[in-house]
Amino acid sequence: LRRPVSLSSEQAYSALTGRFCATRTSKQHATIVMSAILSNPTASSGSLSPKSKGSMSSAPTLHNPAELADPSSPLGAKMQDVVDDLLAEGFLRKIRGFGRNRNRWFRLTNTYFAFYTEDAGSLIAYVPRAAIADVCDVSTTRFSISTTVPFGASGQSHMVLEARSAAVKARWLQALGKLPVLSDTHVSLTGPKYIEGFLTKLQMFGAMSRTRWFVLTDQGLSYSTTDGGQVLGECAMENIHSILPKGEASFIFKAHEAFTRTGASTLYCQCSSPEVRDKWIETLERVLGDARVKSEFAPLPQAAREVTDRFAVLTKQEWEYSGTNSEGNRFIADNAL
Repeated sequence: LRRPVSLSSEQAYSALTGRFCATRTSKQHATIVMSAILSNPTASSGSLSPKSKGSMSSAPTLHNPAELADPSSPLGAKMQDVVDDLLAEGFLRKIRGFGRNRNRWFRLTNTYFAFYTEDAGSLIAYVPRAAIADVCDVSTTRFSISTTVPFGASGQSHMVLEARSAAVKARWLQALGKLPVLSDTHVSLTGPKYIEGFLTKLQMFGAMSRTRWFVLTDQGLSYSTTDGGQVLGECAMENIHSILPKGEASFIFKAHEAFTRTGASTLYCQCSSPEVRDKWIETLERVLGDARVKSEFAPLPQAAREVTDRFAVLTKQEWEYSGTNSEGNRFIADNAL
């Protein structure tokens, strides 16, 4: 454990460019900067240098910002930390020609449209949602997007995207306002979204584990056969009991009452990476609060505490690592707690 770090404006700026260890303080600063960037898309590119002393009057160029592509940058890997309404996210295939097509993770909110190397991966490029000039239905699974500013590493303002199925394409066209949103009785479609993506349901006693598409809205959690597939289970928000992180890339979802087709009230969810797990846990914690999202670490036993010692209190602190081979890390000994 390390003591909390107080960031200067220069260090906070460095965090945006990925040259400083990302901390909770720098993320809060980054959120403010992100809001300023998105609210002023025509600003110049040099306004957020350390010499500007924290001025938010202008912002960097929005298309393909290299300084946001580093995974350690709060904006590069954690644009979901910015408070904004999620409209859609998921894998789409960028069609660029033979041997050049790429699967990317796209994310559309009320404010911006972005794509990443993978789910919870590094940011490649983003534009304000207002910069989307046109959306065209190309084929059964393809559609195109035209923007008023260059979008992507290639510097083009036109992009052809391919969905995995016609249902997935329809979901994106609805989110982009090209198709009307159809009314549906499923929980997953009746409220604003917080997060969605693939998770693997781990089964016990030798049963086959299956990857499902999960969606968390303000109404609850639901999961389907796949993205755009049949809904298999729904858990209303008030039915959620607790969330417990498990290992590096999984967590346990518990409900008060059974909500799956097999009559289970507990799901063991495996994520594709620790980063995806952290994305889900952070979102669930923001939505449900600390009371229902349990910590991986148990508190000190009461017998080990001095009730008169005002400093024997551990507050929540984000893990932080700097240097190589454990250089620069500091730990508190058991007898010092």
